[in-house]
Amino acid sequence: MLARSPRRHGGGMDRAPRPAGRTMIGIIGATGMVGAAVAERLHSAGFPIRLGGRRRSAINHPTHADIESTQVDITDPVSLDAFCRNCSVVVNCAGPSYRILDTVARAAFSNGAHYVDPAGDDPVYTRLEQPPGPQRAAVVSAGLLPGVSAMIPSWLATRFDEPIRRLSCLAGGIAPLSDAAAADFLLSEEAGIGQPLADWSNHQRRTAALRPIRQINLPFFPGSVSAFPYLPTELERVCHRYKVPEARWFNIFPAGQAEQVIATLGPIPDTGLDDAVAQLRSAVVHDMQGQAPYHRIVVQAATDAGEVRTTVLSCEDGYQVTAFVTATVATLVHSDQIPNGVYRAEDILDPSDIITSLHGLQGVSVIEIGPSLELIDPTQAQTSTHEEEGEL
Repeated sequence: MLARSPRRHGGGMDRAPRPAGRTMIGIIGATGMVGAAVAERLHSAGFPIRLGGRRRSAINHPTHADIESTQVDITDPVSLDAFCRNCSVVVNCAGPSYRILDTVARAAFSNGAHYVDPAGDDPVYTRLEQPPGPQRAAVVSAGLLPGVSAMIPSWLATRFDEPIRRLSCLAGGIAPLSDAAAADFLLSEEAGIGQPLADWSNHQRRTAALRPIRQINLPFFPGSVSAFPYLPTELERVCHRYKVPEARWFNIFPAGQAEQVIATLGPIPDTGLDDAVAQLRSAVVHDMQGQAPYHRIVVQAATDAGEVRTTVLSCEDGYQVTAFVTATVATLVHSDQIPNGVYRAEDILDPSDIITSLHGLQGVSVIEIGPSLELIDPTQAQTSTHEEEGEL
């Protein structure tokens, strides 16, 4: 956490003044699900945008005076430099994020532009904060997960009059995966953004503390699911910030081929990533047959007195939630409301305002339940014997 965190901002997208000579917000990866959604939000808000993709012909956006479309190759420094030139902000929606790292950010800085990344997380943050640091603002983890997944427990922590004893988080669902999203998921273990099978106990990480639980029923998740314990570093930061002694996080997957692929895949060499991505995407397509897409984040907080509060974010399309957060951050840095430096979105956005704004998005709901609901513990969950529909 930065010692000089700026004032936290809400979820509005006001029109920003356009700096002279730097009128464009550049979006790399504009042909992807997140990039296209970010472009739509920024253009609808009146911002001029420059759209970049590996193939210009694949950029699907109506012709407009305030829209530029261009080919960009992030592996080619000349191409990347040309894209970033005269941009006020460069938003990197290309992936996999854990392979691109700070490549796009460095090109943005060398052209005097701010940088926004819906992913990035610790690997990019760590690289960018090395001295002397950027002379512009850089914001990473400006998405659903990471991003909103840290804001929900932070917001929930403010709902109590006494200290929180334990946090419990469940995150998962099923939805179409892009190549980049699948690759980032598969690379997340080696990226150093969390620890599989770990939990948070007595104010510190406890490794090899838990095991996967297969084919169980859990509240808020439809049908039979499997729960994979994982301790994200962003949850550790929340625990440090609010002095929470105990926390657990489980990634939730519907029973099917995808969770079997995830359970059996080991370390992935560079030469095997494409095959692993194809395998995971194929399994997700199979599992989605006859099932509506959904994504849920369930966060519970409990006190020593036994008070439990639960917040459930449910959405049909996690890419739209990510695009909302990314676009919100891009408008703030475009208007120079964020001081130069490196931040995570959770550092600069007000969790309460963001959660309220998310609840107003089409296909998104955020509900709070409490204080009567008990803590959900996947390790004690009932084994599935048949398929049944969950309810919010």
